[in-house]
Amino acid sequence: MEKYLLNTRSEFETHLKELVEMPTVSAEPERAGDIRRCAEYAARMLGAGGFKSGVFETAGNPIVIGQYIHDERAQTVMIYNHLDVQPADKEKEGWRTDPFTFTKIGDKYFGRGTTDDKGPALAAFLAAHYAVWKKLPINFFIVWELEEESGSTNFHELFGDRYPFLCRPDPDVVIVSDGLWRDREHPAIEYGLRGNLCFSLALQTADHDTHSGCTGGFARNPIVELCALISRMVNAVTGDIKIPGIYRKVCGVNLEELENLSRGFDQEVFKKAWGLHTTRKMTNEEAVVSLKLLPTFEVVNISGGYEGPGFKTIVPHRTEAKISMRLVPDQNPEQVLEAVKKFVARMNPDVEVRALRGTAKPYASDYKNPYFQMLQQIVGEVTGKECALDRSGGSIGAVGTMAEYLKAPIVLFGLSLPEHGYHAPNEYFEWSQAEAGIRIFAEYFEEISKLKSPV
Repeated sequence: MEKYLLNTRSEFETHLKELVEMPTVSAEPERAGDIRRCAEYAARMLGAGGFKSGVFETAGNPIVIGQYIHDERAQTVMIYNHLDVQPADKEKEGWRTDPFTFTKIGDKYFGRGTTDDKGPALAAFLAAHYAVWKKLPINFFIVWELEEESGSTNFHELFGDRYPFLCRPDPDVVIVSDGLWRDREHPAIEYGLRGNLCFSLALQTADHDTHSGCTGGFARNPIVELCALISRMVNAVTGDIKIPGIYRKVCGVNLEELENLSRGFDQEVFKKAWGLHTTRKMTNEEAVVSLKLLPTFEVVNISGGYEGPGFKTIVPHRTEAKISMRLVPDQNPEQVLEAVKKFVARMNPDVEVRALRGTAKPYASDYKNPYFQMLQQIVGEVTGKECALDRSGGSIGAVGTMAEYLKAPIVLFGLSLPEHGYHAPNEYFEWSQAEAGIRIFAEYFEEISKLKSPV
């Protein structure tokens, strides 16, 4: 392994540079050419690594697949990552380096996608390549999506009529290397995700903006009305959602699980890692519950009126707010959206509610499953640190889809740290995290190869 790691670092950096410098922003239609270029490059990379590879076409962005069959009676591991990224603007967001130029500073790699999720994808792939090189009795099915950051809208197409020809036999376990450790000293395996519901609230009260000296006081102000509506939907101080029925299917807190989730959590460490100046006033346990076990209501953006330099005395004619709601297991995004529409119609029937891309179902699995326990032990041995079994407050749309179509347990083990800047300016990844990931996954695959497939 030591020799492999020594030789593979330059390969890791070469591939990461190529991938980062392809701006695979799935939310921006003009990036379709970059996404296509990335898919083809990634497929060639898998092919060169000993996998049968190709590009799977969907109604949206393509999916890169790679397969290695050692023996159909051996364990089959599916590895999922995504290669699309969030938007980035150097000037508006304050990036210190160009977001789509790979920049190496010491052992840190800067650029959009380095930690979410191109760096971890490469680490998991290189560990699988090591298993193939060692001729371990294990099968692999690698899936790299290019639409995760915009809701995995077409990911379900992978499991259509062509799926049996892509992955045979079915996976015994699914590994998702997309997520966060609690902090540098506390690695974490995640067994649950919150879901996501994205929608907009729009209100138009006139044909155009009007002079506030001529119409003010008589004309309706849509921004004021929308703010009033939002204040009736969520408590700004506590974050509690005030829409009737939202908490109806939220499960109670399991004390054993809460104790496990709270172990090692420190509000000050968390605040520093995420750059939070202030937070809502909570105990440690209350913070953990709000971050992982309860739904949320977040106003992502409000637009409307005059947004240029200086000041313009008008009454705006239209406004729109974009909302993201994180959902927990047993909550259904469609049912929650209906509750939102019903509430808005009663409070202000002129407001239009429109669903947006980005919806994802929540997910939770049994953290006492042997695949979780085995990985937890290996992480502890490799890192020398206690590995937590955790639940993520984030969402991965593809996980809900895989849970629907596959019977295999889904193990989420990301390699990123909070300070790496998920969805933030100056995103970066570190070789130390990549190296640890390769070691961990390589040992994990070796242990899995010793198991007998139930098929």
